[in-house]
Amino acid sequence: MRIEVKVISKSSRNFVKEENGRLKVYVTAPRDKNKANKAVIEELAAYFNIKKNRICIIQGERSSVKVVGIES
Repeated sequence: MRIEVKVISKSSRNFVKEENGRLKVYVTAPRDKNKANKAVIEELAAYFNIKKNRICIIQGERSSVKVVGIES
């Protein structure tokens, strides 16, 4: 499955929110050194209740809009 997510870095807390049919992932981590991407994967894994290794960023590693692949 592929989903598009909007990432908000440097948030006050980590959480996932569905808004207008799209997921927004809020993370406290900054964008530098891939920290935000790692936090996004952790939050999505918790949200979908799956292991982190089943999630990968397919497109948009350096963008706030990402396409994420989730293995079923």
